Amino acid sequence: MPDYGHKVVFPNSTLFEKKGFGKVAHIPFIFDGNLRYVRFPNRFLIDRGVGYWDPKNRGATRNPLPPSRQSMKNYAYWLANALEWASLRGIDLMTCDYSEVLINRYQREMLKGIYSERNTPLAAETVNSRVQVALDFQLWAAQGTARAGPCSDRDAHLFGGLA
Repeated sequence: MPDYGHKVVFPNSTLFEKKGFGKVAHIPFIFDGNLRYVRFPNRFLIDRGVGYWDPKNRGATRNPLPPSRQSMKNYAYWLANALEWASLRGIDLMTCDYSEVLINRYQREMLKGIYSERNTPLAAETVNSRVQVALDFQLWAAQGTARAGPCSDRDAHLFGGLA
């Protein structure tokens, strides 16, 4: 995997389960280039990983079949890539314009090889997956989900009853 400034980290599932965090033990998390936990992107991954939010229902109902461990790994890497790209360009990924920034810049730069590890065009499938997760993150943020407290009432059962 390329060395992004943003790092994807995988929890020790056994330790998380022992400490009462089993429901989030399969969800990777992201640190920024300064090794700081990035709250909103990680909140998005948690909501996605436990089924609170998905692109189809957009939080209206809980998805009884949340994404697999492999899907969560992919989402985390794709989101970290988008966050790194945005960070390098001084763009706020949560609020930027979808068509102007994600399509006309991020997608275009990957398709042309401007933003790729080897400076070669990336496959359309790779580009589309990355852009889709960035859009999903924007949709999640636009719904105000990101403004919920770090441990709201609905989260109490995820974090051992601590609210």
